Amino acid sequence: MTITHQAVMRPELPSWQHWWPVLLGPMLVVVIYLYDPNAEKMLFSRQWQDNTILPYALTLAAFGAAVFRALAGRNPLMALVAAMALVIFYRELHWAFSSEIAYAMLVTVCLIGWRWYDKVGPFLCRGRIAHWLIMTAALYVFAVGVAKGWFQHIVPNDDVLRTGYEETSENLAHTALLFTVLFTGYCKKTSPEP
Repeated sequence: MTITHQAVMRPELPSWQHWWPVLLGPMLVVVIYLYDPNAEKMLFSRQWQDNTILPYALTLAAFGAAVFRALAGRNPLMALVAAMALVIFYRELHWAFSSEIAYAMLVTVCLIGWRWYDKVGPFLCRGRIAHWLIMTAALYVFAVGVAKGWFQHIVPNDDVLRTGYEETSENLAHTALLFTVLFTGYCKKTSPEP
């Protein structure tokens, strides 16, 4: 089977109505603030966030599912997503220098993906996986922005609520990554060309 130039071209992006998950992060901040403006509820408190295994479970589940899809479907895109999930898991461990090393690992995975574009490109055209990956990345960037205090002049009580926002935004991004791995990128079997 040969891959034609047309199959490797970048996928056509869907209309804006398919990009609503990008708004999940900002909507989450509004919901958390309306639900608990004083950060006293247990769900969004720092104590609950520090004791949970949810980020580890979500990233390891995404890693395992991506490895399975990479091996079972011979899908190089899922191999890259598995590497990304492993980098995110490493960052969640919060060891000394884990963030700096995680960003270096992330750049390495992105460079490998860029180098492998001929192999990965056809898999980006399947279903809506390309825009779900972009939306997942946007959720991670949003979580980093919350952690860095980008929204401190917009959100009241940001200094009190920042940890809850950050951890909940990261968990939403982890969930989006798991959803992307499990439910996107499949294609229908078609009859072979004559």
